[in-house]
Amino acid sequence: MRYIFVHIPKTAGTSLLNAIVQRFGEHNVLPQYGHQPPPANWWQGAKDKAIVNIRQQVWPHRYVVGHVPVSQYMDAQGKGVYTKRSGHRYMTFLRNPLDRAVSHYFYWHQINEPQNPQWLRFHTEQWTLEEFLLKPDFTNFHMRFTRGLDIDDFDFVGVVEAYAQSMHVLGCLFPEFQQLPILQSRQNVHKDAHAIEKVSPQVIDEFTRLHHIDIAMYEYARERVMRQAEEYAYHRV
Repeated sequence: MRYIFVHIPKTAGTSLLNAIVQRFGEHNVLPQYGHQPPPANWWQGAKDKAIVNIRQQVWPHRYVVGHVPVSQYMDAQGKGVYTKRSGHRYMTFLRNPLDRAVSHYFYWHQINEPQNPQWLRFHTEQWTLEEFLLKPDFTNFHMRFTRGLDIDDFDFVGVVEAYAQSMHVLGCLFPEFQQLPILQSRQNVHKDAHAIEKVSPQVIDEFTRLHHIDIAMYEYARERVMRQAEEYAYHRV
C-alpha cells in the first residue's frame, strides 16, 4: 500500500510530514515540493513534462507528501478524467480558506523564493493583504490541488481547525497511523493575530464570492470529519 498525502500549502502539512518521517523514517518517505501553486487550468491536458515524469515514476517509498495536484498521482483517462491507482490511498488536509490565505500572505513575507515568479511579483509590487486575497492566481486554492478527485473519494480528509480529531480519525481508518505523533507545529504562523479583523467587509465578501468552491469544500469536509470523530469517539488508538 502507498499513501499519497496532498499537502496544500499552509494546511499543517509540514507537521504531518515531520510526524510521518519521525514515525516511519526518512527512507520510507518521498517529499515532492515545488515553488508554485498549479495554474488555474492545469487539468486541461496535463502535458507538462514534469507531470508526465511523476506519473511514470515508480517509487520505493510507502509515503509520498508534496505540494502537487492529486491528479499527478492518478492514472489519466484523458480530458481531465483520472482514476485512482490500485494499491494507493489518497489523503489531504483542508483549512478555512480565508485563514489559509492570510497565513500564506504572511508566510511569503518570511521566506525568500526568487525562483518563484509569483513570489517575485508579490514583493516587487508590494501587495497588501487585501490585494493578495483577491488575486486570481490564488482563487479556490484547495481545488487546484484536489481537482481530479472528489472529496468523498479521498480516503481521508482532515481539517486544520480540528487537527486532533482528524488525526484520531486517520488512526482509526488506517491502523498503521495510530502511533503517529501529533505535531501541530506553530511554525510559519503569521505574526498579526488580528489581521483578518483589519480586512474590509467588502473584501471579505468578494473573497467569499471568488472562493465559493473552496469554502463549500471546506465546510463539507469539516462537517464530515467531526461526524467521523464522533463515531470513533470511543475507539482507542
